[in-house]
Amino acid sequence: IEGWDNVRYNNEANRPIEEREAEYEDVVAYFIPLKRGDEVFGVLATGSTRADRAITEHRIKIMAPLLDQVVVAIEHARLYRETTEQGRNQKALLNISNAVQEMHTPADLAQVMRTCLNELKMLGIPSDGMALHQIVDSDQGTIKTYRVLVDRTIGETVEPGRHGLVDRWQKRRVFYEKDLDKREVGYPSAYRKRFEGFPIRSFIDIPFSRGILT
Repeated sequence: IEGWDNVRYNNEANRPIEEREAEYEDVVAYFIPLKRGDEVFGVLATGSTRADRAITEHRIKIMAPLLDQVVVAIEHARLYRETTEQGRNQKALLNISNAVQEMHTPADLAQVMRTCLNELKMLGIPSDGMALHQIVDSDQGTIKTYRVLVDRTIGETVEPGRHGLVDRWQKRRVFYEKDLDKREVGYPSAYRKRFEGFPIRSFIDIPFSRGILT
């Protein structure tokens, strides 16, 4: 691309087009796709002045065989990342499964939930609180909830009239609240009160066979 291209370039700073055109007047940009077959793995970007265009294009042609090796390196890095992530996921599932198998009394649920929190953090998923909502009576909207409280103990409550959660469970609908403070007045404080005032900013509800994990 020679000079400024108002279609293919993004004028993020919203500067006048005349300034952009003057800035790029002597600039040539090159974008070389890194491909294997029909799949594009990335783009190599470089640039030069107009006077150096011929020599730059010559260097790009000389470098072309090396780009195949770059594609191989990118592919290997992707496979390594996927394999590593898969290994971490399997380890997390194993640790949670072991915690479940070691349950002997309902009180042991606390350790299972704490294990879940720890494994989420090990996977790079920020999570400071957790609640497990068991559906008791879908008609009455009654749920039994186990919450990890501020001191990492488990609080247990039975709450009637939680029809919103029950409806979410019945429809198997994942719900994400990005910012509690943007909800109607009173809702954020009421929600945080259930967690003993824990400063929750966002949460996600994930339905499963017996209830909802928050």
